[in-house]
Amino acid sequence: MRDAIDNLGRQFGILLGLLALVLFVFALLVGCDRLETPVESGDPSNLRNRGVHNGIEFALNLRRTSFASGDTLSGTFSISNRSSTTQRFNFSTACQLNVRLSSNERVWIEQPELCAQVLTSLEVRSGEEKVLPFQVPLRQLHTSAPLPAGEYTLEVSLRDANSPVLRQTVQIQ
Repeated sequence: MRDAIDNLGRQFGILLGLLALVLFVFALLVGCDRLETPVESGDPSNLRNRGVHNGIEFALNLRRTSFASGDTLSGTFSISNRSSTTQRFNFSTACQLNVRLSSNERVWIEQPELCAQVLTSLEVRSGEEKVLPFQVPLRQLHTSAPLPAGEYTLEVSLRDANSPVLRQTVQIQ
């Protein structure tokens, strides 16, 4: 009798674990709807692109858009809370920012490459701004050779569909 109860308890525990996993995956798929917000092109003199969604302003800021081969592209992705409530962004990894550099439908650089699988979050209070800096060495991933000269599209966003994707054209001489 005791063995039957222990076996039933184990089966119930496995069932609960599977149910929790299914609910977690469902929450990720349904709760993280992609924000398709038009991006306003900023004034080229300050190299700033913006997207607004539900009172939250997302901005991509670059120091410059023209680079020599092998340079490092530096910029920031900022989140300004213009709403009256604290906003919380949840992530399924330790990484919170996506950075991608592409040209002619080829992705040359995608950061981060590896992320710890741990749940994290970012809170932005009403009236507050959070700034996430990033640096991208303009070198090919596996060979470390400088990227070829040309026009590239930089795309930056919060991970897990928490923001619009902001884009900026950059040149490599």
